[in-house]
Amino acid sequence: MNYITSVLPDLDVYGISQMTMEQLFVRLLYEDWDPLKYTVRPVDQKDPAACVKGSSQWFSDLETFCRIYEETEIPSDEVRLEKSGVLLMDEEMIRDYLKQHPKMSMQAKINMLNEILMSKLENELAGKGVSYTPEEKKELYRLYRRHFGKKTWRGSIFKLYRQFLGNQEEKGQRIPFIENEFDLYDLAALAYLYKRIKETDGIREASHVVIDEAQDFGMMAYRSLEYCLRGCTYTIMGDVCQNISFGYGLGDWEELKKLILPEDGAGFCLLQKSYRNTVEISAFAEEILRHGTFAVYPVNPISRHGNPVNVKRCEDEDEMVLETRKSIEKWLQEGRETIAAICRDEKEASELRKRLGDKLPIEDSDPDTADFTKGIMVLPVEYTKGLEFDAVLLYHPSAGHYPVEDRHVKLLYVAATRALHELAVVHQGDLTDLIAKPVSEKTKMRLIEKEVPAAVPKDQKRSTTAPMVPEKEEQILVKDRASWPVNPSAHHFGECPPVEILRPKEHGQIDCSIQGIKKTKSCLDLISRYGVLKITPLQEDIIRIQFKRGAAPRFRPGFWDFRSEAHPEWTARAGKNLIETATAKVAVRIDKRTGALQFLDRQGKQLLAEQAGLPRQIETGPLSQTWTYFDWPEKEKLFAKGVLAEELERMNRKARYIHFGGKKMCMPLLLSEYGYGIGVAAEQSVICCTLPMYGLYLYTDGTDQIDYYFLYGGDRKRTLELYKNVEGR
Repeated sequence: MNYITSVLPDLDVYGISQMTMEQLFVRLLYEDWDPLKYTVRPVDQKDPAACVKGSSQWFSDLETFCRIYEETEIPSDEVRLEKSGVLLMDEEMIRDYLKQHPKMSMQAKINMLNEILMSKLENELAGKGVSYTPEEKKELYRLYRRHFGKKTWRGSIFKLYRQFLGNQEEKGQRIPFIENEFDLYDLAALAYLYKRIKETDGIREASHVVIDEAQDFGMMAYRSLEYCLRGCTYTIMGDVCQNISFGYGLGDWEELKKLILPEDGAGFCLLQKSYRNTVEISAFAEEILRHGTFAVYPVNPISRHGNPVNVKRCEDEDEMVLETRKSIEKWLQEGRETIAAICRDEKEASELRKRLGDKLPIEDSDPDTADFTKGIMVLPVEYTKGLEFDAVLLYHPSAGHYPVEDRHVKLLYVAATRALHELAVVHQGDLTDLIAKPVSEKTKMRLIEKEVPAAVPKDQKRSTTAPMVPEKEEQILVKDRASWPVNPSAHHFGECPPVEILRPKEHGQIDCSIQGIKKTKSCLDLISRYGVLKITPLQEDIIRIQFKRGAAPRFRPGFWDFRSEAHPEWTARAGKNLIETATAKVAVRIDKRTGALQFLDRQGKQLLAEQAGLPRQIETGPLSQTWTYFDWPEKEKLFAKGVLAEELERMNRKARYIHFGGKKMCMPLLLSEYGYGIGVAAEQSVICCTLPMYGLYLYTDGTDQIDYYFLYGGDRKRTLELYKNVEGR
């Protein structure tokens, strides 16, 4: 909190309660926690058995244990008066009540069932014609007022937890346990047991909870928290690439999103823009991250350059200490206010502090007392998470300290990304391969055929993922231009669209990230939660892009269904984050994390890119509308082709209709000075907008699918020839 108030005083976070997750769960145990008897210890990350406690499955097992315990503690047999035979509560009613109140504690259910039973008994005894003596009534009240259980649960949460661990051990899931010592996930389980079994008078601890470094907590903690703090809202922030609690932390956000967010996923946002590191530091850190086998969310650093990362080899430890001191002194002379030397662990950090302390003013590095505001600090990597420094030195990142495995990839990535302006590395010739060796192209990209189901047999007409249009429905292309229909749009080429149509429609979260891949002989289908993206290489220089919403959409045949006489040779391959399909002249690269397309020539030069934040949008209704969002650079010259052969309308910083309403069908075409064109396969209105205040996009109406041809001739003349070929002239 001291750190936040020093860098962002306007947040006004003074007086906000802050605590560790362990402290929060201890607080939720109230009077059951005895600080003189019980102690908190860290999770043993080196023991896989201990890490199991952080999983969502462990919480599910605990839920099942509590449900079975409740069923044995609360009688569910029917309640019938012996004298009259009157049924007060039947078995179905009791079981339904228990099922209909899943968030209520066992003790609260017992008390409520007792109240219901007493109410029914009172009604029965007060009825006309009921012949019970006062003594009999008194005895009935005494007999039934605690029928379902006593008013207060007298058991021990801690003994019940040991019973749960014993049950888990019988199922082959033995975990280490030290009497009266509890780690985070022991505490999460105890807090859940307290709320689920014992509590009757719930205390509203908070209306809103902010969780930072969220990736370090396993789903066990979140599921327990969600139960214990019912009715609470959350702001949860983190970076799964910085998950150093690899045995149980979050590898992605999907399960947590399902737990916390509403069904439509609204409220989840990727903050992709990085303002912390220079471009050089970001590139260095990203290369470390590439050594991992996990999915990576995209980061887009601001264009702020600085000095290259300085990697210095030393002969021995004495020289490493000397180089560390020289680097820090140089940074101090340059006016750097916050400097950190980051070591692998506390032991190494303590030794380095002692050796630097005689020459440099080292600040307090105890996480419980340090201010983390300015000065020189020597820290183990675990203490640096969430912090940033003007300059950072990575001390002795050896192969022994950081082996090539996912957990250490993330640890070293955390250390490197703490640096705002300067980053240096000192080592003794034993530098970890995470820095010393670049990631091979083979590691970055693997053939798609190894990751997707087998190809659909030739005689199979439909794909279970993206149904193919029957052959007879596809044959609609008309070559006789005289018989071509008229574009029905009321708007003509070059008209300015009304302002109300320029701003894209508001929408909920659109997740275009790629979840599945299917390669056939003719095309590549990429499946996301939003829909299916179809990429079809038609010639070496013509690629068709189609997209439709839904899990298994049926792509509608259209007027502009161009077919090449010969299928081109093309390849497809994929890595952790990228998918690429390529012909001899054009490559299309897809970011799995965003679903955005990038078009390149075969030398790797980018020609065109869709926007990573939101590449596409489709809204259905009385008038279906589509938007394809592009990242056109401001300096790129764009032109829309008019009716006449040589007519070109400059499209920079404009919004115009580029179709031909009221005229014979003519495919709208956008040309770039970079030698490519976009032929829009739409039969009604098409708008090109390059006004930043509204967005950079191609818009169509009257269709519920995005459909365009990417044409790459290398120059305007050749691209126009490709366009005429596709259009059918």
